[in-house]
Amino acid sequence: MNKILKRKRYWIAGTTVALAGVAAVRLVAPALSWEMNQVVTVSGYVLSWLGIIILACGSGERS
Repeated sequence: MNKILKRKRYWIAGTTVALAGVAAVRLVAPALSWEMNQVVTVSGYVLSWLGIIILACGSGERS
């Protein structure tokens, strides 16, 4: 049971982080000035990749 709970935490955290990155790029960045747009866009892409990495860590523990 504890292993299942740990795996669910990875999935929830990874999905939340990845969706926050996508929301930053798609919703927040276009409304900002050019300089802040670039900062938020890069940060959103980094968050999206980080979310995918967290999901991979959660699904990689199959033992």
